[in-house]
Amino acid sequence: MSNGEGCLCFQRCGQTIYCHVVGRATMRQSPALRRRVEQCLVPGPITLHIDLHECTYMDSTFIGTLVMFKRRLAERCVGQFALVAPSPECSRLLRQMGLDAVFCILTDASRLDEGGELLECEPEGDCFKRTVVESHQELAGLPGPAGAMFREVATHLTLEWEAEQREPIPTECGARHA
Repeated sequence: MSNGEGCLCFQRCGQTIYCHVVGRATMRQSPALRRRVEQCLVPGPITLHIDLHECTYMDSTFIGTLVMFKRRLAERCVGQFALVAPSPECSRLLRQMGLDAVFCILTDASRLDEGGELLECEPEGDCFKRTVVESHQELAGLPGPAGAMFREVATHLTLEWEAEQREPIPTECGARHA
């Protein structure tokens, strides 16, 4: 954790997924968390609890990833999503963004058994960039002030991402092809 990142411990117990966040929750952890949660959605309904009692900070990408989880579970009618015992720092941030009314918030911290999976930070690549863009699109899609503050950022990130996807891919010899 020398890079200032926190850690995410992920564990599945039957149909319930627990993710315990310690320290800072940022864009670096979002792709790995997203991938693991999406893998768990494939076989069927889940309950997803994100334990924030030891989380000291969440960036916009991480928050947008949480919004994405909430929306996908609700749209597919395949489970329940809740934030668990947000720390004072997280509670303040959610309140400032108007998201405290958006999320189901449980007051008792979930407890993981020993042996949970520590999710690694992602290197910057396509999955990382896609998660950043889609997380900000999720935030921009929220009603009211929470969505308004991210619409311009989401538009800019989306245009940048789309332009990057249209760029030709270099071959081994340095030549470019379409």
